[in-house]
Parts: sequence; structure tokens; C-alpha cells
Amino acid sequence: MQYRREIDGLRAIAVLSVVFFHAGFKGFGGGFVGVDVFFVISGYLITSIILGEKLAGGFSFLRFYERRARRILPALFLVIIATIPFAWLWMLPGDMKDFAQSVAFVSFFSSNILFWKESGYFDTVTELKPLLHTWSLAVEEQYYLIFPLLLLLLLRKGRRWAMIGLSLLCVASFVAAQTGSLKNPVKTFYLLQTRGWELLIGALISLYVYGRQIAWGRSEAATRAINEAGGLLGLALIVAAIVFFDETTPFPGVYALLPTLGAGLIILCASQETWVGRVLGWKVPVGIGLISYSFYLWHQPLFALGRYIDPDITWYELLMLAGLAGVLATLSWRYLERPFRDRNMVSRRQIFAFSLAGSALLGLFGWVGHATEGFAGRYSPKDASLTLPMDQREDYVWARFNERLLKPFDPKGGRKVLVIGDSYSADFLNAVHEAGLNRSLQFSTYGISASCGNLYLTIDLLPKIDPKERAFCRTQDGYANDQLRERMKEADAIWVIGSWREWQALLLPESKRNLERDFGKKVIVVGRKDLGRVNLRQLVSMPEKERIKLESNMRRAHVRTNDLMKKTLGQDFLDISELLCGSSTKCRPFTRDGKLISFDGGHLTEDGARYLGQRLTESTEARKLLGVVD
Repeated sequence: MQYRREIDGLRAIAVLSVVFFHAGFKGFGGGFVGVDVFFVISGYLITSIILGEKLAGGFSFLRFYERRARRILPALFLVIIATIPFAWLWMLPGDMKDFAQSVAFVSFFSSNILFWKESGYFDTVTELKPLLHTWSLAVEEQYYLIFPLLLLLLLRKGRRWAMIGLSLLCVASFVAAQTGSLKNPVKTFYLLQTRGWELLIGALISLYVYGRQIAWGRSEAATRAINEAGGLLGLALIVAAIVFFDETTPFPGVYALLPTLGAGLIILCASQETWVGRVLGWKVPVGIGLISYSFYLWHQPLFALGRYIDPDITWYELLMLAGLAGVLATLSWRYLERPFRDRNMVSRRQIFAFSLAGSALLGLFGWVGHATEGFAGRYSPKDASLTLPMDQREDYVWARFNERLLKPFDPKGGRKVLVIGDSYSADFLNAVHEAGLNRSLQFSTYGISASCGNLYLTIDLLPKIDPKERAFCRTQDGYANDQLRERMKEADAIWVIGSWREWQALLLPESKRNLERDFGKKVIVVGRKDLGRVNLRQLVSMPEKERIKLESNMRRAHVRTNDLMKKTLGQDFLDISELLCGSSTKCRPFTRDGKLISFDGGHLTEDGARYLGQRLTESTEARKLLGVVD
């Protein structure tokens, strides 16, 4: 297969856009499309290699997977092994458990499935996951398990049938991607069946052009002009996607056509005879393209660990980390990638033995990390409340709430209370139970995400919702649920609870009036809470005496929203913030006897629920508002 400099230059655009996107630099809101460009390039190159070997005398599956192992595994294993010591030093058990799991899944090229499944309510934010970017490697390797055999089977009937078969698969995958990007965006983003069409675009281009020159027009001049225009249009499509897309763009569906068709046009039209081909073939972009794989591998662990130890990391510190990633990429390309690709230096037997041993050892590390709850033994038992894994915290927050989802009321039971809200409503339910205030009450619950509003109104709320959350909120029933309406009719009181936004607080009085009008029940609005910034990694390194004295400022948005709710809702508003923190805008994350109240500044630990429950018990006004009988 003939080397094409412009493809390495295209790789440079792809990797830089991804790196600058993950760094959060302005102008790269759609930089994630670099992965889509990589998919098209990969689909093209792999298909060209298969065709070349087949036409040269025979394709070998063993040789194909040997080449993949040489290309992918040495740098991947190096980056993972280099990340482990820093994760060990800095990560709390919950995060370390997640990291260890990702190591195991990455080593067997299934991390895309893990990251899809991990996308839960209390999941670590994506920018703090060192191996998140490996999802794309998993998609590619899953593709390569299927594609060579499929292509060879189709080629038995000729190139035309192969084009038809792959085109049908491409269209089917694209339709699934477009449908899924609106209905189930997280799953659609990560999985092969909705990403395969991007690799197939590259494969179809390879099948179309392999072994022949394309004459677009009747003359050489016309062909040259079309190639120039095609290369320019392709570059413009990619740049437009990088500049104008952002995290709210439904993906990967129709919008993904811009970067994928752009990459396809460059592959199809650009050469060293065109302006775009010459620009991409310059020494600098080609050099970046050559190290692009290692560059891609190194940047995310550096960014994630940098953000983990310093949540306020600055843009220039991220730029320095990007530079460090480039240096490490150059070194690993020169001294690791290239030697491992040389069959004279590393034999086939050695590369396969290396691959199996590395995967097994990393898989073992992941299993032990999961089994030991993130190597929790690294910390003292007295710090258990600070180092508890996030899934256990999540289980506590949601358990009681989920047990009572739309549960029918017992006509002979106590006062019937319907609790509607998000995780803050689950927190509040826990506090009521921990204090024993539930003895005269029975509960049914219903979840409405904080981001979607939790408002009973006739107006369309979608324009007011954060654009990043709109796709999710479109899939939610909200108050349009028949069982919910039955529970509202049966209830004696309705408690509406949430981590309210300011725009929601402005509409709450009307929502409350509508609920009381339509269902004739007392509606109580429970406010939000904010104990300020809680960084467990920093807290665990502090002496206990200092922890107890620690105070954090409430966020301004919280204070502003809470004050607005007090003014507009009056006596039917329960101010949780005041119960936890008094009239001050500062809050203590620990009780006086050193018990952690909140693990993230908003959600309560079990000790925190007991503390809030005690505050509710001590407040005559709160007990009266909630209808609690002594």
C-alpha cells in the first residue's frame, strides 16, 4: 500500500482537535469529532491492507492480528502501567475501584461497554476518568474481529457485491445512530453498532478507489479542479464541526456526517498535487500524525489526574500537560512503537506472548482492585466515612426511595405522603426515617430529574432546560404518568423536593398552585442544600481536629435560588439550608463529633441524614409543616 503523507496530516487534525476539546479550549467545542475522523481513516487503511494482501497472494488472519497487536498494545500497556502508580497515590477507593475496572476492560477491548454502563447518577465525571478515551480503541478492535472475515466473504462474489453489502450495513448502522442519538444518546455514543458506519465509510472508499486512478472529468484539468474542490470542502466540513458543534449536539447521527464525509473527501480527493494535500503533507502535521496514536493515549490520563488533584486547574496548566503528552508520545513512538513494529527486533511469538501476558496481568490488577473495593486497605479504618466507594453511597441515598416508587397507599395506614423529586428527595426521605419521624406517615415516591424541572405547568419547559440535558429530558414522562396521577389523588400531602435551579424557583409558585388546584392536596416545597465544596481526597489527608473546624462557602447560585424560594413560597417552604447551616452562608461538612455530613457538598451520608433528621426533630416549625405527630 502506497504511503500517503496527507493522511498523517489528517491524523494531526484529528488528534489535536480531541486534545484541545478535552482541555476545554475555546473554539474546540466540537473537537470530539476527531475520533470520527480517526474511524474513517482506520476503516480506509485496514480495508486497503486487506485488499492489498488478498491481491498479492493471500490474506492471513494471523498476520493481520499480529499487525494489530504490534500497532496497538505496546503503547497502550505503557500508558496504563504509567498511570497506575499515580492513581494508587491520589485516588480514593471508589475512584480507584472504577479505574481498576477500566484497566481490566481496556485490556480486553471492552471499555466502551463499561463506560456506557457506568453512566449513572453519581458516576465520576468523565473528565476525571484516566482511561475514558480508550472507548474508541474498543470500538475499533471489536470492528476488526468481525470485519476481515465479512469482507473476505463478500469479496468472493466480487468487489461490486462487497460494495453493496457494506453499503447496506453502513446505512443500517447510520439509521441506528440517528435514532439512538435522540432516544438513548449515551449508549449510542459508545457502542459498535452505532459507530460502525463511520469505519465503513472508510472501507467503502478503499473498495472504490483501490488499485485505480479516478478521473472525475473528461480532462486532467477537470479532475484536478474537482480534487481541489473536494479536498477543500472536506477540510471545511471537519473544521466547521470542530468549531460549531458542542456537547449538546446529538451524536453520532446526522451531525456526524460533517466530520466523516469531510474525512472521506480528503482521503478521496486530496493528494500531494492538491493544495489541501500539500498543507496536510507538511513536515509538522505529518510529524504530529505519526505520533498521533501515542499522543491520543497519553493526553487523557494526564488531564484526568491533573484535574483530580486540582479541580481548579487552569487553561495554561492544561496546555502544559498537552505539551507533556506530546513529549511522551514522541518518546514512546520512537523507542516503543517503532521497535515493536520491527519483526527483526520482536518476533511473532514474542509479540503474541507479550500481548497475552500484558492483558492477563492488567486484567488481574483490575479484578483485585474491584474485589478489594479500590484497594481500600491503603487507608485507615477511622477514615472509612471519607473513603467509602461511591456505589455504596449511591445505594444508601436511593434505597428507601426506590423501594417506594409509586407504591400504592394503605387506606388503613398513617398519613399518606407522596414524595416527588430527584436525589435530594431521596436524601430528605432518609433524614425523616433516620429521625424516626416516619412513624405516623406512609410514603410513595416518584422520581423527576432536577435538570428536567419537576414542575407542573402547561408551558413547554424544554427551552429553559440546559441544552446538555434536553435529549435526556425528552425521554422522561414527568407529571404525564397515569400511576403518578393516581397516587396524587390518593395522597394526603405532596412533598416536592429538588436541587432547584433559579429558573425553576421562579416557576415553583405557579406549579404549586396548579397541583393544589387540580388535586386538592397540601403541597410542601422542600429547598435545596449546599455545604460548599467537599473534596474528599483533600479531607482524608487532614488531621481530624482541622476537619471539624473546616467551613466552606455556599455557592452564590444556591444562596440566590434559596432566597428567592423563601420569598415566593412563604410558609409552605421548608428551608433545608438553614436547618443544616443556620443563617450563615458558610457550612461545616462535619458534625462536631467529626462525622461527615455530605460526600459531595449536596448529598448526605448516612451520618448526614441522621444529623438532618435530628435538626428536623428539634424544629417545631418543620414538624408542623410536615404534619409529623409527636
